[in-house]
Parts: sequence; C-alpha cells; structure tokens
Amino acid sequence: MPTAQSLLLEELKKRIQLSEDELLGFVQLWESRSYKRNEVIMAAGEVPKFSLFVGQGCLRQYSTSEAGEESIV
Repeated sequence: MPTAQSLLLEELKKRIQLSEDELLGFVQLWESRSYKRNEVIMAAGEVPKFSLFVGQGCLRQYSTSEAGEESIV
C-alpha cells in the first residue's frame, strides 16, 4: 500500500513541474497525521492553520443549521 507521502508526490507531479529535489523538499515539510472516523478536524469559525491531503479514506465538509440539520458543503 502506498504511503501518504508517496501519494502526495504522485499528485504533485501530475499538477506542477518541479525538480526531484524541490518535490522532496516540499513533501518533507508535510506532517502525516491520522484521524479516526467521525473525528472533527476543524470546528466552524476556526481559521485553518494547515492544509490537508487525504491519502486514504475520505473527508466530509459540512455546515449545521440553527435547527441542527447538516448540509454537505
């Protein structure tokens, strides 16, 4: 199974042209994290302090109305 780092490198190569050294340097700045199912990564109103790359699984972004109804964004 590919690592998150190798998947990120693969996606970067598809979208931008950088030397191998530049790509590896960029990827080394990323920190790999795992989250549990249904874990909240960022709460409403929070200012993002990082970028996300999903290597495995999926990510759901949603908002909740005052009535408590969820809407996928």
